Parts: sequence; structure tokens; C-alpha cells
Amino acid sequence: MKNGMKYYEFSYLLPPVLSHEEALSKEEEFRGLLGTLEVTLDSWDSPKRRIIAYPIGDSREAYLGALRFTGTPEAIVTLGEKLRETTSLTRFMLLEWEKALPPRRKPTLTQNQASGEPIVPTDEKVIDEKLDEILGM
Repeated sequence: MKNGMKYYEFSYLLPPVLSHEEALSKEEEFRGLLGTLEVTLDSWDSPKRRIIAYPIGDSREAYLGALRFTGTPEAIVTLGEKLRETTSLTRFMLLEWEKALPPRRKPTLTQNQASGEPIVPTDEKVIDEKLDEILGM
């Protein structure tokens, strides 16, 4: 990643007294706030009403949402300061995270049970080229 950019996640809880439309509106506000900073939005989970593990005040429910993005540590400090000023948030959390790369698959060698010769897996392109060669195409 360039220039100290890192992956982050901003998870938040909104009060359950909001309607679903109001919760979605708050999500748009948060995305707009990220737009004012030097960050690149990667993915997000729109707020959904959930039962939470422990009560916050008198409530056992909240809207839970998350935004994942790439940004600089300086942008995260600014974001944290702006979020602390937001009164509509019940709770929020900013985390640094690592974007998982897809696992690499290694071809495995197995043995033909009849002859004991190793069998090397091939892909469709190799098979098509071999068929074209055999058929003279």
C-alpha cells in the first residue's frame, strides 16, 4: 500500500428509536463524512436492527452498521474526533484490519492406482490446446 495507507473499519451502533429510513440516512451521513477525508471506501454493511449482548441504557436493541475503507492514520484521527462530536451514535469503534488475500492453491500430485504414475492436474486451456493439436486444428 502506498504512503502509509491502511485498511480500517468503522463499526457503529445507532439508537433503536430511529426508523429504518433514519438509520439509512445516518449511514449516508457517515459515508459523506468519509468523503470529506482522504479515504477510499472499500465496502460497507448497512445498519440493521439487532439484539445486542448487553443493555445500553434501557435498550437491548440497536442498529448495527459498518464501513470499511483505506486511509492514512491522520485521517483516522480526524474521523475519530468528528465521530466523538456526533450525538446520534450510541457507540462506535474504529479498527485497523488486514484485508485477507485469497488462498493460493497448489497443484497436488496424486498417483494413478493402476500404474503408480503421478497424475498432474491440468486446466481447460491446456486440454483445449492438446485437443486442437491432436485434431489438427
